[in-house]
Formats: sequence, C-alpha cells, structure tokens
Amino acid sequence: MNSLLLWLTDLLSRTLDPDERSAVRGDCDESAQTALQTLHDVFGLVVRRQAGLWMNWRPWLALAGVAAPTALLLIAGGSWLANGYALQLWVFRNYADIELNYLRESHSTVLDGLLFLSSRSFLLAGWSWSSGHVIGKVAGRARGVIGILFSVYLVMSGISRSAAPYNYDVNGGFFSSAFYARVLPFVLQVLLILIPALWGMRQASRSDQSPAVRNLLWVASVTTAFAVPALFWWPAPANLHSWEWLLAGCWYMPLVYVLATANWTRWRPQST
Repeated sequence: MNSLLLWLTDLLSRTLDPDERSAVRGDCDESAQTALQTLHDVFGLVVRRQAGLWMNWRPWLALAGVAAPTALLLIAGGSWLANGYALQLWVFRNYADIELNYLRESHSTVLDGLLFLSSRSFLLAGWSWSSGHVIGKVAGRARGVIGILFSVYLVMSGISRSAAPYNYDVNGGFFSSAFYARVLPFVLQVLLILIPALWGMRQASRSDQSPAVRNLLWVASVTTAFAVPALFWWPAPANLHSWEWLLAGCWYMPLVYVLATANWTRWRPQST
C-alpha cells in the first residue's frame, strides 16, 4: 500500500517545476510523515499551483478552443475508421466466397484493404499526435490537467458509445457484432487517438526538442491538413453549417501552429 501511495506522490510531483519538484522530493525523504500524509501534502501543493495556472488565459484557450473541438473531430474520424475496419475484416473473412472480379473492380482485394487500413490508421495517429503536441504547447504547465480531461472524455465517449448496427455480420464469423460495434471502436480510439495525443503532449513539455521531433511535427501537420478533410470528413461538406465550418478549422490547427511558430522564430531575432 505504501509503495502505491509513494508512486502516486511521485506522479503528482511531476506536475511541479523541476526545482520545486526536487525540493518536495527532498522534504519527503527527510520527513517522518506517513506515505498518506505525504501524498496529502503534495496533492494540496499541486492543487494550489494548478489553480494559479488557471488564472491565466492560456489553459482555457487550450481546453475550450483546441482540446474540446479537436477531441470531437478525432472521435468522429475514429468512428469512421472503425466502420472501415469492420468492412475490411468482413471482406478478409469471406474473401474466398466473393467474386474476384468484383473485388478488383471495387478495389477490395487484400492488398487494397491492407493499404486502406494502414494509411488511414497512420493518418489518424499522426493527426492525434500533432494535435496533442499543439494542445500541450498552448496549455503550458497546465497540460497535465488538460491531458487528464482529454483522456477521460475519450474513454467515457468510447464506453458510452451506443451499439451501431453492424451490417456485415454473417453466421460463423470470428467475432460477434458487439465486437465491431463496441470493442473495436474503443480499441482503435485508445491506440490511434489517446496514446498518440498524450505522447504529443509529453513531447511538447520538453524544452530541448530534437530536430527529428520538429520535422515529424511538420510532416504530420502538412499531411493531415491536406488529407484529413478528404478522408475523415464528417458530416458531408454540403451539410456543414457556419459553426461546423469553425469546428472543421481545427483540422488545420497543427499546420497553422507550426507555420506561426516558424515565422515567429525567424522574426524574433531581427527585432532584438
């Protein structure tokens, strides 16, 4: 039990500044308090520091202006991709019983299916990572709380997702329709949205970013900016209202961010 409490204390202390975190850990090592008392003290300190951070406008912008609309679009993209997985798995499962010419004409061969699933999966993961990176940069030190809220929202949306009708099920299939309606979308949401987004937020917290990370952000931002509207468009473009156009603008948010920061980096030295 003590080891769990100490682990939670160490996890909470990571949200503090490095100097303050070192001081807190030193006090914990020298203190005669129990693990529960130490966790209580560190938790109170973290709450006070986070409350001070949220007096600034940046965490609210990151939460309401970036994280919330981005999460909606990512979930929509994940649901669309889950339907694609369900269809392709049905084709793979019944490949021997389908006319080969029809598969070729409809671009539903095994190779087409593998290319489809791999390309869309990498695209969604890259979009999630670049969006998480921007969220972490905008949020600053409040990225920990926003990351928790982002994770809870994604998990709860996956759990509460109503079972959509599965139109590709046949007798003797490997999985039940419940797997395709509930389990598969949730798994894809965790693997292709939640984990890459949290990784991007973590990369944003590092002040010494390597050129590889910056180049990856450029590639992911440019790729998703041009590919996502065509491949993950939801709802259809003809049905978009004015507020939905604003929501769809979050597709381009990572690209706008990297362009703005690149121009700022070039302009700033000239003004000093």
